[in-house]
Amino acid sequence: MPDPISAIGGSAVLGAFSSKNAADTQAGAANRASDISNAQYNQTRADQAPFREAGLTAQNRLMSLLGVGGDPNAAGYGKYGQDFSMADYQADPGYQFRLSEGQRALAHSAGGRGGLVSGTSLKAMQDYAQNSASGEYTNAFNRYQANRSNQIAPLQSLMGAGQSSTNFLGQAGANNASTMGNYLTGGAAAQAAGGIGMANAVSGGLGTYMNYNQNQAQNSLLQQVLQNRNSIGYGSGYSGGGPDGFNP
Repeated sequence: MPDPISAIGGSAVLGAFSSKNAADTQAGAANRASDISNAQYNQTRADQAPFREAGLTAQNRLMSLLGVGGDPNAAGYGKYGQDFSMADYQADPGYQFRLSEGQRALAHSAGGRGGLVSGTSLKAMQDYAQNSASGEYTNAFNRYQANRSNQIAPLQSLMGAGQSSTNFLGQAGANNASTMGNYLTGGAAAQAAGGIGMANAVSGGLGTYMNYNQNQAQNSLLQQVLQNRNSIGYGSGYSGGGPDGFNP
């Protein structure tokens, strides 16, 4: 027959070990799940990095073209930060080409007639330049706006992609933090439950051991009383009341 003390102690140890082992398994699984979630988030950041970088580059270029911050010496700095001006108009390739070609044609025509420097030729060239200026302004403005849009619109699109990527990562980060928090909280709760389970197992074993000892002591005392009673009541033949009040 197994020793009762050993059985009680073995049961308590087994219960404590089982509780700790189960808690460690659950906590380990929670930690691994947390690591996987965080690794996935880091991979998402790496995948989104090109879009965020492109958006930032586009933003810097757009700000330079608009003359907002950045390096004033950069190419095209402030190019589109002002309204369409006379300088922009005069720099328009279409206007320059038509003006120079018209003046050249007038000069050739006047030269052929021997009136290259005549007042009539100068007046004709002046009128042509004024008419060209008036007629080409709208065309030059439209070309300016189209060119401005063609340069700014792609940058704005890239900025939008970068901003969307940043917003997406912000939400992904919040979700990851929440998920990791749940996993880690679950792991901590499992460890805490394991500790409580170990304490309960040991406490239960001690309680069982104390009850066992108490029962043993009570049984031993009862046996002594019975032995004393038997010895006094039957062994000596004494007919009076014994010290324990027992009358045979």
